[in-house]
Formats: sequence, structure tokens, C-alpha cells
Amino acid sequence: MLVVAAVLYSEHHWFAIDSELEVPGARTATWLRTTDVLCGGLVLTLPGVLRVDLPQAEWRKWALAMTAIVAVTGAAAGLILLS
Repeated sequence: MLVVAAVLYSEHHWFAIDSELEVPGARTATWLRTTDVLCGGLVLTLPGVLRVDLPQAEWRKWALAMTAIVAVTGAAAGLILLS
């Protein structure tokens, strides 16, 4: 509850900061977008590892598919703005 109150009462513009740092032409934009692509690639390796560790259940294929989708879309978002 304390964390929620701190976020609500702070004057920090959470979404503006992200867009200012990753806007094309900013000093940090290329670095941050490159790390987006790299993180997407690393997350894409997770379904292979998790397939062995997760129990045989119906939800397992959905968990693996959603993890892969998050990885691909995160990497794609980085690539789109890098080009």
C-alpha cells in the first residue's frame, strides 16, 4: 500500500521519461533500443528451458507461447525504431 501511495503522490512522469530517453536522436536511444532487442532475444531462449522444467499441464503450452510472443514483440519494437 505504501508503494502505491508513493507512486500516486510522486510528481514523476513515468511514461514521459521512457519516451524521452528512447526518442530517435536522443543520446541514449540507440543503446536502449539495442538492449530491447537483446533482451527479447534472451527471453526467446526461455521457452526451450521452461519446456523441460514445467510440469505436463494444459497451461504449459500457453505459458510457453505467451513468453515467445512477448520476446518477439519486444525485440520487434526495438528493431522498428532502430531502423
